[in-house]
Amino acid sequence: NSISGCTASGTTVKAIKENAGGIAGKTETAISNNKVEGSHISATNYAGGIIGWSTNSIRNNDVINTDVTAQIGAGGISGDASGDINDKSMNISGCNVSGCKITANTYSGGITPSSVLNIKDCHVQNTTVSSKEYVTGGLVGYLGGNVVVTDCSVETSNITSKGTLVGGAVGAVKEISHEGGNDACTFSNIQVTNTNVVGTDSVGGIFGSLDHFRIAIRAKVIGCKFSGSVKGRDYVGGISGYTEGSNYENCAVEADVTGRSLVGGILGLGSSYCDYVRTCSVRGLIQATEKCAAGIAGTVQR
Repeated sequence: NSISGCTASGTTVKAIKENAGGIAGKTETAISNNKVEGSHISATNYAGGIIGWSTNSIRNNDVINTDVTAQIGAGGISGDASGDINDKSMNISGCNVSGCKITANTYSGGITPSSVLNIKDCHVQNTTVSSKEYVTGGLVGYLGGNVVVTDCSVETSNITSKGTLVGGAVGAVKEISHEGGNDACTFSNIQVTNTNVVGTDSVGGIFGSLDHFRIAIRAKVIGCKFSGSVKGRDYVGGISGYTEGSNYENCAVEADVTGRSLVGGILGLGSSYCDYVRTCSVRGLIQATEKCAAGIAGTVQR
């Protein structure tokens, strides 16, 4: 029922097609308390430092000084983290990634490139996460459904893409109305420090894009902090490049945030059903080479 207490060191793992991992290729069981160090993990699709594809909880795993490469789906811990979107006992927690290089054409993340699970107490440091096209995040590339992410950090890292949807913590969040019950997505105490975030459109220090479009329920972003730099083209923000249906409070940015248009210290573009941004602070250079730059929000729409 579990894989735990295992170590892979100085190991090369290749899957010509899909599902390569330092500990497991694909599993429906819980995977915990494992360690991968000084290794090279690669697949065409879904490569992870610990596991290529998981449909259960991933807890207390460490990946150190390891390269992870895929065309679609590269992650420091998992190449993909699926599961029952309504089973909140499943989660990713207590995982650490340090000194790694994580590269994909699309979908890359310091912990995982894609997930529908809650994420808690996960940390990435001294790591490069990159993609050639889109969806890149210091923690997670893409989050779907109703999720809670709390007490996580990205430190002294580089999160870069030649394309869109790039976030210091999360590349893109897409909350879908029929998934995950009636609770709002919540993101709290996410700390991204001394980190550089680079992309084209929808680029942010915490989120590239946070899209939570249920009219009656708002996503909550509370107590998140970013320091470093954010560079993009359009929709560039110190916390979120693009946001819809989300509220922000007690967030802080100390960074240079630069782009062509719709550039803000907190939000690049706040679209429909964003009720408020409150008790947030910004310090740094906020610059648009063409239009709509501001300390808090480049543009807000109703």
